[in-house]
Amino acid sequence: MASWLVEAREALDAVEDALDHLYAARDVLHSARNWSLFDILGGAGISTYVKRSKMRDAQQELRAAEDAIRKLSEELRDVEGIDGMLNTSEFLTFADYFLDNAFMDMFVHQQIAETQAAVWRAIDACEELRGRLNDLLEKGRRPGLDA
Repeated sequence: MASWLVEAREALDAVEDALDHLYAARDVLHSARNWSLFDILGGAGISTYVKRSKMRDAQQELRAAEDAIRKLSEELRDVEGIDGMLNTSEFLTFADYFLDNAFMDMFVHQQIAETQAAVWRAIDACEELRGRLNDLLEKGRRPGLDA
């Protein structure tokens, strides 16, 4: 039982780390999307510069979120009864797409919006998992055991 609690706490730490990066990515993507819209509507060179800077910041957070989610998946495999509780493959696909492509103004704006939506879905999934892990830890037992 003690090792299960240790593994569950490690998974909870991993979900918190993933959420930190997802929240940061969400915030930077919001700013990048605003600058992208300004750029589309005729913003001068400064809007392009700021948008691209925000996109670089978003890329860093998305890479960190990707790493954190992979670590979280590994931690979940160690927690009996929890493995498979998190599906972030869609987020990882969007993050890869966002990170690996060059953009033009209209495409950039749409891609930022799609990535924002994927980040929100990943945040929702991680928050739900965090709640479930917290509930299990408060009860002090693995899922599926006596209620």
